[in-house]
Amino acid sequence: TSAHYDRLLQLQRLAFKHIPKLKDLALGNCAGIERRKNLIQHLAVLEPAELCKLVTAQLRLVDPSDAWAQDPKFLLEVMVDAFEKRQSQRQMINSMPLYPNEEVLWNENVIPSIAYDGQGALALPKLNLQFLTMHDYLLRNFNLFRLEATYEIREDLADVMKRMQPVSS
Repeated sequence: TSAHYDRLLQLQRLAFKHIPKLKDLALGNCAGIERRKNLIQHLAVLEPAELCKLVTAQLRLVDPSDAWAQDPKFLLEVMVDAFEKRQSQRQMINSMPLYPNEEVLWNENVIPSIAYDGQGALALPKLNLQFLTMHDYLLRNFNLFRLEATYEIREDLADVMKRMQPVSS
């Protein structure tokens, strides 16, 4: 997060020194300008040529010889992508449920059906002993736990439904 705030401060200093139209952005607090909507509002005051100069020459986020460097929508997206605050992976994992909901439970792309015959390879993450960090190990364990729980719950539900023999009326 400190690298993110350093980039925002760099943008604010640049705007304060060289771009008078971005005075509100330069004097705003970081929490106010790191949101996508606010950042787009601040950058909307720039002319396409000014935005191009900011992104290509001053911040060097896009090569000036690139064909996309003249498209204001693309340049705006590059700016937002570079300076928008991203949700941390830890927050995303904490917001995820341990057990599956209906969307995940019956999604054939997540877990193959009961009729899987073993002919093709399953695209499941492998849990071997070589990891970059402890965080990577825990993340892979969490994902495998969720996939295994999803598979077991779906198997149990299919078994119960077969035994109940439901009839639609």
